[in-house]
Amino acid sequence: MKLTALLAMTALAGCAAAALRPGESVPLKNADFEAAGSRDGHCAPGWGCGAHAGGGAYRFALDTAVAAHGRQSLRIERASEEPWGVAIQALDAQPLRGGHLRFSIAVRVAEATGEGGGLFLVVEGASGTIYHDQRLVRGTHDWRRLSADFDVPADAQVVKVGGTLEGPGTLWIDDARLEKRAAR
Repeated sequence: MKLTALLAMTALAGCAAAALRPGESVPLKNADFEAAGSRDGHCAPGWGCGAHAGGGAYRFALDTAVAAHGRQSLRIERASEEPWGVAIQALDAQPLRGGHLRFSIAVRVAEATGEGGGLFLVVEGASGTIYHDQRLVRGTHDWRRLSADFDVPADAQVVKVGGTLEGPGTLWIDDARLEKRAAR
């Protein structure tokens, strides 16, 4: 499955960020991965999961044995020779336009020998990607928080946040946060 097709399939989450002040959070669905069950049999509720070739190229599962906070996290594991797997949420950018935001997420990696695993962020407009950022960690590391600051331009339509694993290994993600920041 191509990334653009996966991102197009992800439903937009509503948010009321226009009234937020710096330091306040933009609501994310199931940001702590504590909701039980899965929406579609292979992802955490509130999240969209997919991989480069679709199907079983990457496995996604709630993991009750490993968590940064709470009872569980989302685990992403490479299952076949495909370049990436991703778990994302897509937000309507309209109430975020003109804002300066920070996305952060707790990540843990094991045997990430490719590009690594970590934070994934995309801002899209009518003509495609306006901004894309990834903060990836290689090797084996215990929990750490990764973050990226970004601006949402006036022509943005969708903001997509989440975690990605690029190459072999295992990534756990937990405690996702999207916060409004003071203007630069």
